[in-house]
Amino acid sequence: MFIDDFALTVATTGYSLNGTITYPNASQTPLQGLTVKLKNSSGSVVATTTTDLTGNYLFSNVANGNYTIEVNSSKPWDGVTATDVLLYRKHIANITPLSGIFLNAGDVNASGDITAADVLLLRKRIANIISSFSVGDWLYDYPVITINGSNVSQNFYGIAYGDANGSYIPAK
Repeated sequence: MFIDDFALTVATTGYSLNGTITYPNASQTPLQGLTVKLKNSSGSVVATTTTDLTGNYLFSNVANGNYTIEVNSSKPWDGVTATDVLLYRKHIANITPLSGIFLNAGDVNASGDITAADVLLLRKRIANIISSFSVGDWLYDYPVITINGSNVSQNFYGIAYGDANGSYIPAK
């Protein structure tokens, strides 16, 4: 009887965390081959997985608690054009406001706001005057995830920094 009680306790202490990572373009392109790290509330990596062909990730046997996700990608930065620069300029001038991940993707200097400095960096990157941004090439909009007695499904987006209109279609 003691062994059965122990087995039941072990089987119910961990939960699954799964979801899909896609690009926020019209096709919702799955982002495959991403390294996804699960971090506990102390910031320590407790598990690592890779997204499959359909952008799905899965962590099994996750204990109750608060977690964040970190994604690493070797996908190339691309898809940013003068159209995106114009959209950020319109946002700055309060003509056409951007929001969500499209807005956040414009903060390529990590200042906390979209400014003319970001627009200048975007223009330099498009013209191949610079080859990177201080923030990196990709932005992911993952939230804090709470596991509390049940499985959790959490989908989120990844976008190339500077892609204000989500026009990029990443290669598989």
